[in-house]
Amino acid sequence: MAASGSHNRPLSKPHDVRWSDCFALQTVSHYPERTLTLSRQSDLLADLIRITFPADTPTKLSVQELAYQLDALRSDAQIIAQEGCADLLRVSAGLGSVLKLLDYDSDDVEDSHGLHCLLMPLKRQLDAALNRVQGLL
Repeated sequence: MAASGSHNRPLSKPHDVRWSDCFALQTVSHYPERTLTLSRQSDLLADLIRITFPADTPTKLSVQELAYQLDALRSDAQIIAQEGCADLLRVSAGLGSVLKLLDYDSDDVEDSHGLHCLLMPLKRQLDAALNRVQGLL
């Protein structure tokens, strides 16, 4: 049984899989583009506030107040998301470093390979989630 990839040697054991085979086992989830980002919401709220000027009726005044409250909530959500993204970027960088160390560890190839196959999908999921959240900013 020969494995695909850059190595052309036959597999000696059922668990003897190359890095490229590990990557081939991954599935990629696709998420639709986010069209209503937090920055776009800010623009829409600013437009709403401009439309209600002058606040010469109780209704316009109420709409303005709600728009200001919504903008404050949007701002808080954006700050929280940005801080979360910064934390996730640090975790992703740490996982990337561990994966590089595993690539260079030749003492126990089988154990390194197993850890690599466990950590790489987690890093990919983390990076994909981070990209989705960053897309909202």
